[in-house]
Amino acid sequence: MTFYTERRPSPSRDGDDTVPVNARTLKDVNARIRAATPAYRLPAVNTKIRTAAVQRHRARKTGGSDFASASEYIEFITGTESS
Repeated sequence: MTFYTERRPSPSRDGDDTVPVNARTLKDVNARIRAATPAYRLPAVNTKIRTAAVQRHRARKTGGSDFASASEYIEFITGTESS
């Protein structure tokens, strides 16, 4: 019997605290998040990414705030926000 022992990569990287959130960085960050997500959770993560995109768009249209950095966005999508 063989077991699956390969670990998934972490979606976070060093320096994400200073990376601004824009279209180019979000494409990379979303790819990293999807690569680090197990297959059974991927539909939920994809839904959260799409919902966050709509919320960000609406907030920008009304002059609201956006995520401060890529690491804050990753924490929001993966649900690892510190309270």
